[in-house]
Amino acid sequence: SDVCSSDLRHLRAALRRPKAGTHKKTMPRAGGIPGCTIGPAGSVDFEDLVRRFSEGGYFVDKDFPAGEDAIWTEGTRSGFGTIAGLPKTHWMRPHEFPGVTDPAPFHDDVNDESGLGGAEANDIIQSPYLGNCYFLSALSIMCGCRETDLVPQLFVETRYFHKGLVGIKLFKEGKWWHVAIDTLIATVDGRAPAFARNKDINEWWLSLIEKAYAKMHGCYEVLDAGFMNTCLTDLTGAAPGDIDIKTLFAACKKRSEERRVGKECRSRWS
Repeated sequence: SDVCSSDLRHLRAALRRPKAGTHKKTMPRAGGIPGCTIGPAGSVDFEDLVRRFSEGGYFVDKDFPAGEDAIWTEGTRSGFGTIAGLPKTHWMRPHEFPGVTDPAPFHDDVNDESGLGGAEANDIIQSPYLGNCYFLSALSIMCGCRETDLVPQLFVETRYFHKGLVGIKLFKEGKWWHVAIDTLIATVDGRAPAFARNKDINEWWLSLIEKAYAKMHGCYEVLDAGFMNTCLTDLTGAAPGDIDIKTLFAACKKRSEERRVGKECRSRWS
């Protein structure tokens, strides 16, 4: 059945930016239903998806099919935001892009800033066609948490990457959701992804997380503009907070002065 459960219907309705007219997209199968591609953590059977919904040896996501419907809110081109300038797209698997020799979600790139490999902020390249810098900034912050590997932890299924499927976890409505996506990536020129991409052409974690985020919200167009703090919650499950840098600096300066005075007093009385 393509009829999703009430909790997923509520979630997608809450996440989608309101648009004029009637939206007719089919909702994804819900967690717990055979063939579900989105559901609460633990409810998506990735092995079953690969077995039942593969074409030509690769998983094909029937709930988020590659095409205009995955990009535009109403399934057809609109005039909203940066994405309005997107040329006509087609979709390719990672191994089909020119120059790709060993595609994978992550690669140990010895030429990165730290030499540690994995996800790093300097891996991120934003698309000129999608204004989702808030999303990329959130991922950049997470890339800095090397000791906890926050970005790799978003991938709950990578065993079937070479069969065209990965699983990503996202936090919405107070709980973790697992999102299965295929590895078809939009491109406008057949040389690089149309949306966000990694600097290393063999590394695909950024394009895949972005696609899962687009699927969770309904399409790529909905991602055009947002807030970094709420996006951090979506990606980490943690509550966002604000720090007033001016106040923090003043407090640090005051504390430093107190320590200096204390040190002088101790040296006079010693």
